Amino acid sequence: MTWSRTLGSWIRVAALGGAMIAFTNGPLFLVARRWYDRPGTWEDPFIRPAIVLATLVAVAATLTLALERRLARPTLALVAGAVFTAMAVWSKRWSVRPDLTEWRSLVYVGLLIAAWGIASLAFEEMLALLAGVSAISVVVSVLFVVGSPRIGIDGAGDWRGVYTNPNSLGPLCALAIIAGLAVVWVSSQRYLRAGALGVIVLSGITLLGTRSVTAVLALVVSLFAATTMVAIRHLHLSGRVRQSWRLLAATGATAVLIVAVLGESVWNHDNFATRRELWGHVWERAMVLPWKGFGFFAFWDEPSQLYPNLLARSGSAHNSAVEAVLGLGFGGLVAVLIIGLAALVDRKSVV
Repeated sequence: MTWSRTLGSWIRVAALGGAMIAFTNGPLFLVARRWYDRPGTWEDPFIRPAIVLATLVAVAATLTLALERRLARPTLALVAGAVFTAMAVWSKRWSVRPDLTEWRSLVYVGLLIAAWGIASLAFEEMLALLAGVSAISVVVSVLFVVGSPRIGIDGAGDWRGVYTNPNSLGPLCALAIIAGLAVVWVSSQRYLRAGALGVIVLSGITLLGTRSVTAVLALVVSLFAATTMVAIRHLHLSGRVRQSWRLLAATGATAVLIVAVLGESVWNHDNFATRRELWGHVWERAMVLPWKGFGFFAFWDEPSQLYPNLLARSGSAHNSAVEAVLGLGFGGLVAVLIIGLAALVDRKSVV
């Protein structure tokens, strides 16, 4: 693997990386609340312009790829994302907060364009982007945990770093571990491999510090699925088609067995108690308008909908599938499921 790219290429990666860090939300809220003494809401005079600016930067980076004729051909996932985004924009017509749905859905138009740009990056650019964003997020968060625990650690003693809660930092730790493993695997440069190993260790410690069960489960499932898909594709390309189908069948059977044995105990784990209750309440609300939803990104800013108090405190469904139904109905859920399934079978994702 070669890591040599033009200066313009790395500037583009840096621009997309900076935008992605802004999209993780935590740093923006931290700056708004701690530096500018603002309430730190989506409509905050600091938060909203920062998100719009980050979106414009990401779109501009994508346009440079278009000018270089490097944009990837649209995939099923991109088409499903476009359908979801179009539904989000259109939902302003019936949204319980059309003013919020309008600007937030337009931001998603920009995010869709940015996603197209990221999907068009060369492998080493993509890896540098993911590794850079996740590593910076983890390292800066650890600095706050150590240097300013009042900010970096929540009231329960869980690590949250520069994010609003441990469950926001946890997935970034998992992403840093995955990206670090990829760097170790493909890089022949000793200093890069050593740095990646350091990030993996630091991210693992931080992930444990967050005590985010969902992030740990997501990491385990992701590593299992990715390893299996790579192995199956390798067997298939090498002409061992029968062995690839056997591995797929064995993996599927193993997954079913694991879910059957551990599924109930994981679901009933104490860490999921609040989420189970929240999902129940949110699902009841979603079934009030199951075919069109309450409008994209609008439900949680409409006080009349936030009863009981658990809904008022949560700020989101903490579940992409349920959130899609809540905002856009079952059509939104179908689009989200297609995006997820397409990611598993996309040839570029398992090269």
